[in-house]
Amino acid sequence: MLILIGFPRSGKTSAGKIAANYLRLPFIDTDEITCQLYQAKHQAPLSRREIALQHGMPFFYALEEEAIASFDFPRQGIISTGGGTPCNLRNLNTLLQDDKKATFSERHFVYLMLDREPLAKRLLTPPLPPYLEGKNPNQIFSKFYRERHPLYHQTARYLIDADCPLPQLADEISTLWQAIHLAKS
Repeated sequence: MLILIGFPRSGKTSAGKIAANYLRLPFIDTDEITCQLYQAKHQAPLSRREIALQHGMPFFYALEEEAIASFDFPRQGIISTGGGTPCNLRNLNTLLQDDKKATFSERHFVYLMLDREPLAKRLLTPPLPPYLEGKNPNQIFSKFYRERHPLYHQTARYLIDADCPLPQLADEISTLWQAIHLAKS
């Protein structure tokens, strides 16, 4: 199981879907399952952005935690996490749980890493993520980057440079999957 972590707009969902399709693996997007849980509870389909704008980020993160805790993840596959997922220890523990389906050694966190400038270019292009909206998005972004970059780096077992075209990023994810599974055999 590859668990993709990193900043929003780093390619976790787009490249993860392409890689999973190529490898013929299940693909799970934690933002998507969070939105599905919201719709089931509130009978209203909202995007991640709409949930965060209407209810606030703490509400979204609590809903995400509930969605991850209640989802039946497959033994093999690629998971795209929300940018804040690794900031919640309960989410990390759920994703790493040692259950009958997968062992700790079969689950690998992969940081799709972007340096500050390429990430700023992606995140500070409208529409801004809800957590960057405010009087000074550049200042909020700088704090956001300083806090999360070390956390992602410490959480990940593998790093992939995400400052590349989407097909190349998907290929790097696929290559990593294959290398991990070849090493096991």
